[in-house]
Amino acid sequence: MRYTTQSPTLSTHKIDPTIDESREYLVQDLAYTQGLAAFGYVKGVRSSTIVEPRENLTGDPHFTDGLRAALAVSGRPVSLEDVQVFDWERLAEERK
Repeated sequence: MRYTTQSPTLSTHKIDPTIDESREYLVQDLAYTQGLAAFGYVKGVRSSTIVEPRENLTGDPHFTDGLRAALAVSGRPVSLEDVQVFDWERLAEERK
């Protein structure tokens, strides 16, 4: 835990700079434990690189492709071949 006056709770945590790897770990873990019904990726923040990282509230550097995972979890087992994939970018284009 880290203390900071930048947060209303006065505390935060240190983050792993490779946040995309953490995102992918979560998606894969849910899929392999048969708890994932569907997933997709949506644009979130602007991308950043290891050479030019972004920083969080307390100055921890991180880099990302800028995508966020949208997950639909299931209360019953879903096999890997039955996990659905949302094509969010294509859906957004169709709604225009």
